[in-house]
Amino acid sequence: MAKAIYAYFQKQKGSGVDQSASSMDDLKFEEAAPIIKKTWAELMKDRNSVGAKIYDLILTKEITMSRLFMNTNVEQQSDMFMVMMDKVVGFLDEPQTLDSNLVQLGELHVQKYGVKTQHFKHFRAAFLKAIKKYLPWTDRREAAWQWFWSRIMNQMSTATQANHYPQINQYDGRELTQEEMIRFAASIHSTFDTALTSDPKGLAAGFYKNLLAEQPDIAQLFENKHTTFETQSARFIVMLHHAIKLLDDTNTFTEKLESLSADHVAYGVQVPMLHSFGTVLIDSVKTLNVQYYNEQEEKKKKRKKKKKSKKDAEQKNEDDDEYDDIEMIEIAPWTEHDDHAWKWFWKVVVGVFSSGMSKHIQKMQQERSANVDTDFSAVN
Repeated sequence: MAKAIYAYFQKQKGSGVDQSASSMDDLKFEEAAPIIKKTWAELMKDRNSVGAKIYDLILTKEITMSRLFMNTNVEQQSDMFMVMMDKVVGFLDEPQTLDSNLVQLGELHVQKYGVKTQHFKHFRAAFLKAIKKYLPWTDRREAAWQWFWSRIMNQMSTATQANHYPQINQYDGRELTQEEMIRFAASIHSTFDTALTSDPKGLAAGFYKNLLAEQPDIAQLFENKHTTFETQSARFIVMLHHAIKLLDDTNTFTEKLESLSADHVAYGVQVPMLHSFGTVLIDSVKTLNVQYYNEQEEKKKKRKKKKKSKKDAEQKNEDDDEYDDIEMIEIAPWTEHDDHAWKWFWKVVVGVFSSGMSKHIQKMQQERSANVDTDFSAVN
């Protein structure tokens, strides 16, 4: 099954269906590869320092990544990374096998290190920020490395998303293929990560404000619960983040998600409320993604405008400082595919939660009935 999934993604790259691997400022392989190989050769001249800087950023700035290296020697790990990255850059010498080589490498990282989809994103952010400390930076180099990391992530992360939900494959009146479910899962990861990164407090606060406007009765859930809407909104986002991370756990997703449903019964949540939760959630995530993308494009326009200015050309030595404001991860515009992905995901959540909540309620009723029978027998 895994080989079939990988072959599908390789075919999509070749046919141009997935444009993310080559969409960074319309850069082509032939243009990006020489830039990447040249800059990487410069970095390898100081490989120990560069590797150490990358891992320093990972451990101090990307806290979620630090758990992967708790039981390892960071110095040795950084050296291993530089060797691996040198191998990856070498893949550019054989374009026809680039994707298949990256897929195999991704599978190795999943099996040996337990790497998840979000880890690739954090690694890219740390990597790009680190190498800018060692190289003069330009828009062209930015576009080339963004292109390369998009290619790396698209191929290596397929291994973290294989075999999703073999029993939950119904959507929009038809049966989804394995490949469609994988692409949906990738979309959920990417768009939620964008919304959470761009404005985590805004996501939580906006969600609950709109939720109460959509269904005021939900406010009753929090009366006399010694909590506030702000606290509850933050808890919901944490729970959702956890549920989305479970997308990478192919064997236990429904089991773990179902376990969360028992807590929601205790909160007084009812199945019909879940639909309102989903409607507002999807709208909130979409709004932040669209907003973030528009801001990103506006920044790109301003940078291009400045570049044309003779004044900026005379201040070339000051250009490096501007790149601290460049977004580490460029995002794609929101599409109809993202709409469908979120509708599918929430359908899965509602289905699992509904089943889990019903089982929990039934169990509680059986326990109460058993207690009543016990009390009745004691009286007789």
